[in-house]
Amino acid sequence: RVYRYPDEVYSSFRRLEIGTKVFELHHGKGETDDATIVYMPEERYVFTGDFFIWNTPNCGNPQKVQRFPLEWAQMLRKIASWKPQSLFPGHGPPIIGQDRVSQALNDTIALLEQICSSTLGYLNKGKDLNFIMNNVSFDKSLLLKPYLYPKYDDPRFIAATLWRRYAGWYTFEI
Repeated sequence: RVYRYPDEVYSSFRRLEIGTKVFELHHGKGETDDATIVYMPEERYVFTGDFFIWNTPNCGNPQKVQRFPLEWAQMLRKIASWKPQSLFPGHGPPIIGQDRVSQALNDTIALLEQICSSTLGYLNKGKDLNFIMNNVSFDKSLLLKPYLYPKYDDPRFIAATLWRRYAGWYTFEI
């Protein structure tokens, strides 16, 4: 069996028409630097992949490659601007209804932006990683949402991944 290399690629946006259906591919940075969101504008369906997983976003796991929490929030904000009717996540059940989708996206955006803002503020004040991880501030009630409960990742790890990106590597002796 011979491997077939991709013969169609895109870098930021690609529109596909398959039969009567339109699919928009949008590049985004989040869990990886090469994620794709699929949006069907006529149906207002969005397929988010790992940008939404029914958990705190997996953008801080210290055992993984560099993650992109700022860009993650930006992509979710872009998705929210489309006002999707249905969201099909990378993991877990779909979210049906524009109001429900909007709330889930906006809550996730708020969590990520608050963590990023707090962390970068502390970094700019010269605080060390131990201080930042123990003092990162965000609305803790967001973690009570069934789609943001921190079962896999932890907000402190999101702070640590921002440290790693902007201040350099760290050991786990913090």
